[in-house]
Amino acid sequence: MTKKFLEAYLDKKNKRTRKREFIIPDIFNLQNSFIGIETKKEYSHGIICFTGVVLDSKTVIDRLIENKIIQKTQNDYIATIDKYLTDLKDFKISNIITIEYIDNNFRLIKSDMKRRIIKNKLP
Repeated sequence: MTKKFLEAYLDKKNKRTRKREFIIPDIFNLQNSFIGIETKKEYSHGIICFTGVVLDSKTVIDRLIENKIIQKTQNDYIATIDKYLTDLKDFKISNIITIEYIDNNFRLIKSDMKRRIIKNKLP
């Protein structure tokens, strides 16, 4: 479906997360947050990155089962992840994204945050 995916992004004085983790919409609580596919940790922002591999809902679900985030596949999980992967195509790589749930449906929104690159002062 797509070669783009969201990676967790923290904007605490330009610090990155300690561990780079891919994130998906919160499929359990339907809150305005993302969850990590390895740790189930909540994140408010994500940054679009290029994975180099074509991702589909089966691949993502398999990773969630492998990491014991979910026990088995459910149709609503597949539908949510399919919509998520389709929506990611509308954004450019390095866009910072937030999520908003309205009536159990989510919408990805481009954030106003800008990624700052700190330049090294070495010659």
